[in-house]
Amino acid sequence: RGRTAIVGGLAVVALVATACGDDDDSSADAGTTEPAAESADQPEGTAIRVGIFIDESSVQSATNAGVRPVLEAWEAHTNSEGGVAERPVELVFEDTRADAPTATSIAQGFIDDDSIDAMVVFDPSTEAAVGELVSGSGLPVVGGVGYNPTVWGALPNWFGITTSFPNVVNEQLISAQEVGAEVVAQAPCAEVSSCKAAAPVFEAAGEALGLQLSGSIDIASDAPNYTAECLQFIDDGAEFIQLAVNQATGVRLAADCEQQGYEGWFGASAGSVGPELYSDVSRLTGGLNAFPWFVDAEAVQQFRDVMDDQGVSEDEYGTPVATAAWATMELFGTTLDASADTLSEDVTRDEVVAAYGTIADETLDGLLPQPITFQADQPAPPVDCFWLYTAEDGELAGDFEPTCPPPELTSG
Repeated sequence: RGRTAIVGGLAVVALVATACGDDDDSSADAGTTEPAAESADQPEGTAIRVGIFIDESSVQSATNAGVRPVLEAWEAHTNSEGGVAERPVELVFEDTRADAPTATSIAQGFIDDDSIDAMVVFDPSTEAAVGELVSGSGLPVVGGVGYNPTVWGALPNWFGITTSFPNVVNEQLISAQEVGAEVVAQAPCAEVSSCKAAAPVFEAAGEALGLQLSGSIDIASDAPNYTAECLQFIDDGAEFIQLAVNQATGVRLAADCEQQGYEGWFGASAGSVGPELYSDVSRLTGGLNAFPWFVDAEAVQQFRDVMDDQGVSEDEYGTPVATAAWATMELFGTTLDASADTLSEDVTRDEVVAAYGTIADETLDGLLPQPITFQADQPAPPVDCFWLYTAEDGELAGDFEPTCPPPELTSG
C-alpha cells in the first residue's frame, strides 16, 4: 500500500548512512546499563539480555531515530507472547555517540557483563574500532546495520543480515538504471571528506552498467541555496542525482533543482532513506538494505500491526534501519526458539553462537534480503541482495521480491 506519512569504514557510511546527518540533541549517559521498559506480563526464568550498541546523539544519529521505538515494541510484544525460548528478553541500550573511545568503553562493558548474551550494532562510525575486540571476546553480534568490510564478512561471529559492501553502493546505480536514467551524478556533502570516498565504487558500478557519469558536485548544508549547483547538474544532462547528504539538505537541494527545471530522479539508499526525503522529494529512488515496510506481504503486515499496537508511528518505523532492527530481533527469537532444548537455564554466549551456527537458508518469510546461512565461529557470508523502491509525490512503491546484483557487478 502507498504510505505517505564507501570503500571502507566511514567511506561507506558517508554515502549510504548520511555521514553528515541531521543535528540531534538527544543524549544518553555512557557506562549505564538501563534495560528498555518491560512488559507487564513477563515470562518466567532468567532473562536473555541483548546489548544494543547504538549511536543516539551524534550529528549522524538521526539515521537511527526509529531503532529504539521499534526494538522496545519488539521487546514488549515478544515478552507478552511468551518471550524467547520461554524466557524473558531484555534489551540494554548504550549510546556510543559515534565516538570511538566511548564505543570501546561500551563494548568492553558488554563483554565484561556476563549477563549480556549477545550484541546488536547500530553505529557504522565506530564498528571498526570495536570489531576485533568484540569478535575476540566471544560475545556474538547478532545483527543490526553496518557497512565496514573489515568487520562484516571478515570477523567471526559478526552475523550480518543486511546488504553488505559493495552492494550498498551498487544498488544506487541499479535503481537509477531501473527508472530509465542514463546520465548519473553525485551530490556528496561538503563538510565531511569521506562523503566522496565511495565515489570509485559508484563510478565503477555506473561504468559496468553502461551509464554515463556526469560528475560530482559538493553540497554544503549551510548554503543559502543550490541554484548554481542545480544549473550545473542540468547543464551536464543529469537524469539521476545521488544524494549523499542529510535528509534536510537533500530536500532543499531537490526543491531548488526542480525550481530550476530539473525533471530527473534523485537517489537515496540504505541508511539515507527516511520520511523527510520520501515524503517531500517528488521523484526518489534507491535500494533498501532491509525489508520495505510499505508492501503488502503477510510478514510485513505483522510488523506494521505490532508497531500500531505498540504506538510506534510510520515516521519512526518507516526506514530500512528500523526494519533491520525488527528483522534482527525476529531472527534472534526464531533461532533461539528452535534451539531451546540445547540452552541452559542461564543462556550463555557460546550457546547463542552455536544456535546461530544452525541457521541455514533462512529468509524469515521474506524479511531477509536473501537466504542466510551462518557457521559458528566463522565470518558471515556477504549479503548481496536488496529491495528497490520508488517514491513519487510521497507515494512509496516497490516489490517484496529482492533484487540481486547482475553479473557485470559481481564478476570483477
